[in-house]
Amino acid sequence: PAAPAAPPAAPAAAAAPAAPAAAAAPEALCTRWRATAPLTGGSAYGVTVRVVAADRATEGVVSAALSAQGADIAAPGAPARALVVVAAAPASAATEPDLRGFWEQLREVTAALPPQAKVVWVEHRSAPVDEADRALLDPEAAARAFTVRAAAAEHRFAVAALDLDAGDPAETRARQIAAEFTALRPGVNTAVAYRRGIRYAPEQVPAAPGPATPLDGDGYHLVTGGLGAIGRRLVAHLVRGGARNVGIVGRSPADPGAEEFLAQMRLHAEVDYLRCDVADAAALTDAAASFGRRWGRLLGVVHCSGGVNPFGSLRRRPWSEAARVTAPKVAGSRNVVRLARAQGAGHVALVSSIAGALPHAGRGLVDYALANAYQLALAEQSGDDGTTVTAHAWPNWVGIGMEADDSVAAGHSITLDQALTGFTAHLRTGGGVVFPGTAAPDSVPPPAPTTAPPTTAPARTAPTASAATAPAAPRSTPATRPAAEPAPAPAAAAGLAYTLVRDAFVDVLGEDPGDCPLPDLGLDSLVIVDLTNAIERLGGITVDPSLVMRARTMADLAARLPGPAGAPPAAPQEAAGPGTPDAPPPAPDAGGQPAAPAPDLGALLRPLLVHGQQQGH
Repeated sequence: PAAPAAPPAAPAAAAAPAAPAAAAAPEALCTRWRATAPLTGGSAYGVTVRVVAADRATEGVVSAALSAQGADIAAPGAPARALVVVAAAPASAATEPDLRGFWEQLREVTAALPPQAKVVWVEHRSAPVDEADRALLDPEAAARAFTVRAAAAEHRFAVAALDLDAGDPAETRARQIAAEFTALRPGVNTAVAYRRGIRYAPEQVPAAPGPATPLDGDGYHLVTGGLGAIGRRLVAHLVRGGARNVGIVGRSPADPGAEEFLAQMRLHAEVDYLRCDVADAAALTDAAASFGRRWGRLLGVVHCSGGVNPFGSLRRRPWSEAARVTAPKVAGSRNVVRLARAQGAGHVALVSSIAGALPHAGRGLVDYALANAYQLALAEQSGDDGTTVTAHAWPNWVGIGMEADDSVAAGHSITLDQALTGFTAHLRTGGGVVFPGTAAPDSVPPPAPTTAPPTTAPARTAPTASAATAPAAPRSTPATRPAAEPAPAPAAAAGLAYTLVRDAFVDVLGEDPGDCPLPDLGLDSLVIVDLTNAIERLGGITVDPSLVMRARTMADLAARLPGPAGAPPAAPQEAAGPGTPDAPPPAPDAGGQPAAPAPDLGALLRPLLVHGQQQGH
């Protein structure tokens, strides 16, 4: 059971904390689906594709439709340059999310596909094309579809995430899949839905502000993660808006900076803090009961809890690390929405990120993209119980908490006063609201309402997942390993290693930097991840991203590349070759026969799809 961290003290007559300067409402967008012209023409001639479905019958009919377009269907164990996955239709959106199997299989798939691969990923009930869809929307399926797009953006695959009508005949869905596959071109990252034979595509349109929301009613406001950098600003904003009672929950004990913040807030309202893990439904219910006994009914919830892992490749992120990011935003979001609806609260605001709305913003943080995409989909579910659920997909909040990665913040940033204006305007809009932001301004927002606030949230229980403060894709250097830096490669391998590095730079940057100092190229952390992935893919070796960060030139980087088990680096694989990306071309064995083929993608994916079908996902 949660216990109060400190006694309340609230001189009600004290003046409210000063508000930031008024700001114009920032651009706010929502997603709507529009009918588009049907696809015509196209050919898949000469493309070898692996087809994986939850059942053999679906796999067969999709394979036949692709073959009719000229595609070569890969035999089990044979290499493929494209992948089509058809997930089972979920039985019920009320099923508890179980994303572990999906995550591990996605890691294996991205490692097995070659450069510039084509991926068509098919879900059902993942797109709210109309109001009827909203009642049946499965947030887990929607999150999977978006996460595949974020992973494709990270690994430079062409991808189409399809949402098909499970009520259509299998042959109809197979023809739709084949049409999208043949139309998919390099560099494309898209989402498409089909309903009653009509093709729909998403578009972002202006989001109308929600109804005015008085904050000074009898009862209390619940803020999860309210001692983080974003959470503190929103707590102070609620108090400025007239909230008289605010209950804050979080996993961490209140440190001196947090206690000082609470003391400042208690000059203007009754504010209390309880330790609670929002992913634990029983603990959250207990905390709410404690606040309720003191203040009465729950008026609304602002869900700020979250975490983020160090910036790095999907391939390097096991589920044990990703789960620390998804737990507060997946299980935690479900728990706060259920609590709010059970207690008749007027609204829930999920503090989310554009990493869950824009695929390129999730590169290097695919687990963070998964967590935020789930929140946005959860908010899109319709409900007539009187509780409005809105997920705010925020860009980088300038100067607050962790900054977004340079390439994201350059075009997606927002000031504090803009963010608070947008928060108020869209507190009860309902559904997902995306704040794209603009180019990062030079101004620095006002400090949090405390005399000496820390600029980051208190340390979380899990030491490898940083507290999620700024909601946009955070800037973070790739995780480094404790192992010693490899010694320079032997001279005999230097030429091959340099060729490998040069090919990786050409693959990622489109040019050969030659002897140009790498720091002069302005490589941000996204490009470093891409270069690391390219070197690993082309060379069949494992590379610490910190080597790319520290290298002075391509030659310097090549001299320090490791080889497999201490051997010289492998020769780079041709981009057009059929081999898998994480290993060099198979060498013949002693008898002149090719070595064992790479793991079969069908074998990797089918257990996931069958598991999803059995669990009703």
